[in-house]
Amino acid sequence: PKPDIRIMRGVRLGLFLALPLLSTALSSYDIGSLFTLSIDESNTSGSPLLRVSSAANPDVVVIESLSSSALSEVEVLNDGEKASKGLRGSAIPPFLALGTSKVTKGPIKETQYVMKEREKWFSRTDSMSITAVNQPSPDSLVIEGTIYRSSNRDDTEATFTLTFSSATANPFEAASGASLDFDLQVEDGHGNRVYLNLASPADEKVYGHGLQYTSINHKSKTVPIIISEQGIGRGLQPITGFLNTFVGGAGGDWHTTYGCKPIFVTDRNRGFMLKNTEASIFDYSLLSSQGVEIEVWGYPLSGAIYYYRDTPLSFTEMLTEYTGRMSSLPTWTQEGAIVGLEGGSDIVEEKMAALQGAGVKMVGLWLQDWAGLHHSYDGDRLQWNWKLSDEQYPDWNDLRSGMEASGIKMMTYINPYFQANLDDPDAIPSSQYTTGDAAGYFIKNSANETYPFKSGSIKFGCLDVTNPEAVEWMKDIIKENLIGEAGSYGWMSDFGEAVPFDAVMHSGISGAEHHNEYPELWQKLNRDAVRELGMDDDIAFFSRSAYSKSPGNARVFWLGDQLTTFDEKDGLNTVVIAQQSGGLTGHSLAHSDIGGDTVVGYSFAHHH
Repeated sequence: PKPDIRIMRGVRLGLFLALPLLSTALSSYDIGSLFTLSIDESNTSGSPLLRVSSAANPDVVVIESLSSSALSEVEVLNDGEKASKGLRGSAIPPFLALGTSKVTKGPIKETQYVMKEREKWFSRTDSMSITAVNQPSPDSLVIEGTIYRSSNRDDTEATFTLTFSSATANPFEAASGASLDFDLQVEDGHGNRVYLNLASPADEKVYGHGLQYTSINHKSKTVPIIISEQGIGRGLQPITGFLNTFVGGAGGDWHTTYGCKPIFVTDRNRGFMLKNTEASIFDYSLLSSQGVEIEVWGYPLSGAIYYYRDTPLSFTEMLTEYTGRMSSLPTWTQEGAIVGLEGGSDIVEEKMAALQGAGVKMVGLWLQDWAGLHHSYDGDRLQWNWKLSDEQYPDWNDLRSGMEASGIKMMTYINPYFQANLDDPDAIPSSQYTTGDAAGYFIKNSANETYPFKSGSIKFGCLDVTNPEAVEWMKDIIKENLIGEAGSYGWMSDFGEAVPFDAVMHSGISGAEHHNEYPELWQKLNRDAVRELGMDDDIAFFSRSAYSKSPGNARVFWLGDQLTTFDEKDGLNTVVIAQQSGGLTGHSLAHSDIGGDTVVGYSFAHHH
C-alpha cells in the first residue's frame, strides 16, 4: 500500500466528496422544507464541497465536506497495519469507495464470530466523480457519479446513484428535529464492500450502537456491527485469553455483544442510522480520530441522517418511529421478584418454601429446565426439545397450582434451536428435531441439507424464520407447549446469533444479510404467538439478541451472562453502560441478573 496520510487537526464534521467542477460556483437545493444541500465548486483543491444544513437555520449543519484550507497538518504513517486501512496517499479521501475483502476463516464456530479479514487493497477504489445532480421532486435530490479504481480516473470500477429524500411523516420531527433518508445504488460494481468516509471533530462524542458493554463514547474506537455471543471475560485477563485459546474463542472481546446496531448519535445534535442488515464496521479512529469510516459488507445501502433540537431523547423519539418502540410491561412483573430456579420439583419447592417463609414478595417462578436436561462431558445443560419433561418435573401441575394459589406465575425457556442428539435414543424418532428436519423447517447448507450446528456436546438445527410454515409450527409450540401445557406467563427467548454467512434460507436471502436480521424475526415470532392468543397484556418474554428493529417486538431485554464480579470488562459494571448505550437506540426496557451469571470453573484462568 501507498503511505497512509491522515489529517491531524482542523477538521469539521461532514462528508468527504471528490466532485468535478460544475458549471456554477455554488449550487443549492432545498430538500423538502427542512434541509438545504449545497455543492460548492470553488474549493482550491479541485474537489467541490457538500453541505447539508437546516433550511430554517443554516448554522445547524447536519453534514459538511472537508475543505483543503482546513488542513493545517498531516502525518505520514508507514505502519503496515495502519496503511492497509488508511487513505492510501490521498489527503481528502472520496466519500464513497468500493473494495473486495475475504473472510480468512469460516464466519462461525460454535456461535463465535471472527471479524479478521484479509484485505485485497489492489481492488479498493481511490477516486470518484459526480456526473449529474437532479431534483425530480421538491422532496428529493439525486446525485449520479462514477467510481474509479485509481486517482487518475482512467479505469472505471462502477457507477452510482445517491438519493437524498425527506423522510416520511414523523410525528416527533416538528418538536424533536428532522431526518433525511439516503439510498445508494451501485451498478456494475465488482467489489463486496462499500466504504463511506465522514469527518468528525476530534472532540465530538459518539454514542449508541445498541448494547455496548465497555464503551460509552466510541470516539477513537473501531466498533464492529455483527451480533454474536458476548463472550466470557471480554478482555478481563487471564480468563479471556485462556478461553479464547483453549475454548474456541469463548472469551470474546470488548466489542462482542448480543445486540449491536449500525446507529450512532453525537453531542453535536446529529445522528446516523444504517438500514442494512449486512455486517458493518464503524471506525472512529480514522484521520487520527477526526473522521469515521463506515464499512458495509454489501450494497446497495440505505439509511437516514438526523439532527435533533434539544437532548438525545429527541433523536431517540425520531429513531424509534422507524425501529419500533417498546411498550409497557404487564403490571404483575413490577409487583415483586421473579425468581429463577432449577433442579427439579423437590429442590424448587424447598427453595420456594424458604423464600415464602422469609416473607419475600414473589410474582414469578422461572424454571428454564422445564424441558429437561442433557447430560454430557460439558455438564448438565438444557435439553432443546420444547415440551414439558415428565422426568425433570413429574408433578409440574401440582407445582404450578401451588404457585398460582400464592399469586406466583410460572415462566419457562425457549430458543430457536432443536437438539438432534437427545439423551434418550427412543425419544429421537418423535423429537421436534426429527419433525422439523423432515419438514424442511431448519436453515440449510449448500447441499440443501439441514445446516449442522454444534454447541459443545449438543448437535442441533436452527429454525428458518424466513419459512412461513416453520414460523407457524414454532408459534404452535409456544402456544400449546409453553402457554397451554406449562401455563407459562413468560419465558426467556434465548439466542438468535448463530446464522452462518454461507447458510441457505427458505426466502433466498443470503446468510450474510440475514445474520443480523434474525433476532428481529425471532422476536416477532414470539410476540405474534402471544398476540394471536390475546395475551399481550399478560405475558412477558425476555430476549437477548437484538438488531435495529428488535424494540418493536421484544417485550423486555435481558443483558446476557455477566461474570459474578464488579469488573469493568464483563462484570456487573458493564450492565450500567449497556443500559445507557442501548437506551439511546431504542432499548428502553432491559434488565440484568441481580448477581451476574457466569463463574469460570478453571482455577488457572483466574487471578490469584
